[in-house]
Amino acid sequence: MFCFFQFDAGLVTGLVMSKLSGDRKVPLTVAGMTSTFGMVMALPAMRGTVREAVPRDGSLTNMQANMQANMQAMMQAQRPVGIQLIAPALAAPGVSAGATPMSVVGRRRS
Repeated sequence: MFCFFQFDAGLVTGLVMSKLSGDRKVPLTVAGMTSTFGMVMALPAMRGTVREAVPRDGSLTNMQANMQANMQAMMQAQRPVGIQLIAPALAAPGVSAGATPMSVVGRRRS
């Protein structure tokens, strides 16, 4: 499911960029920037800084403990490194694929 949304977001970005610019080079530049910045953003995750889980002290009721555990889980969630590397690799082709139909359709023959 995650893969679909990454490619789909890139596809919409390519369509919008191609429509706004009227040139195929602009969306391809955005595709390159997407992959480059995505890989740069994945570098800290590749260093392996993993936070330790905080144990609960047991002074909370069951309902409060569940709510607190859910909040802790959301605050400490970390995406796997593979997902952080796959995301830009899927979004960049989506941008270039989204730019292709608009560049073909947008041209008028004289």
